[in-house]
Amino acid sequence: MSDAPEPLAVEQARRMRSYLIQMGIRVVCIALAAAVPSWPLRWVCIAAAVVLPYTAVLIANAGRDRRTTGPVMLDPRALPAAPHDDAAPGGTADGSTPPPTTEDR
Repeated sequence: MSDAPEPLAVEQARRMRSYLIQMGIRVVCIALAAAVPSWPLRWVCIAAAVVLPYTAVLIANAGRDRRTTGPVMLDPRALPAAPHDDAAPGGTADGSTPPPTTEDR
């Protein structure tokens, strides 16, 4: 399998199919809410009919935004510490004395 994204037309068809399936389930929930005589089951059907459009739109709009990231190849805790500038005045960062210049002679 390739890491290339699927073509836009294929992705849109998949998202539309998902949306239409969820809306079909919503229509069934509305019909059941009208036909079921028991109130607890009726409320479950009504709640599903109310929530399904929101979730369907969220799932349908989550198209190309989904990106999978690979594993992190570098652990930041494994990095060496930054050098500290604790050297004495006139010294270098590693604590050694710099070579004399013509002005030091």
